[in-house]
Amino acid sequence: MKTAVVKRHDIANAPVMRIDASFQLSEGVSVRRIIADCPYPVVKCGDVMERIWHAGRWKRVYVNNPKTGIPLVGSSAMLKSDLSDIKLISRKYTEDMADKMLHPGWILVSCSGTIGNTVFTNTGHAGKLASQHVLRLKPKDILGGWILVCVSFIEIWIRNADARNIWSSYSAYRTGKCFNNSSPGISRGNAEGD
Repeated sequence: MKTAVVKRHDIANAPVMRIDASFQLSEGVSVRRIIADCPYPVVKCGDVMERIWHAGRWKRVYVNNPKTGIPLVGSSAMLKSDLSDIKLISRKYTEDMADKMLHPGWILVSCSGTIGNTVFTNTGHAGKLASQHVLRLKPKDILGGWILVCVSFIEIWIRNADARNIWSSYSAYRTGKCFNNSSPGISRGNAEGD
């Protein structure tokens, strides 16, 4: 059985005034409370993303010839480390390939099947298309790896109502208690936008 303390101002200041327990104990409302109590500034996705989209549905014509086909990455294939054996779809019959094409530095999130799997694209993903089952996040002027960490923690965060562990870990990182500043590829300066 789920239990929680709901304060009067939580109900009064909510976008929708509902007093039923199923709403107040839902994961979405719990996450909103955690975010509201967060001691750090909250950044909206639109502020750090250039674009968030999926390609939509389209007719696919599968081919076997690599000269006439282009690899198609789906929500399962995006998790593979070797993308050399994925299915090919026809270049000739695929419309709007530029919008479906993947580039390094993007974040992919599965939105079909097992929802919420995340991948950071690299040169192995470049030049391949992604299906409508893959949500694409194109970061602006921020390191995409940091956004990937946030996106990857969303499910953990929702499932774990005690988010203080995440914030205390982040705080330990920012103060340098987690690891020293000479760690390859990670520095406190990167975390603070320097």
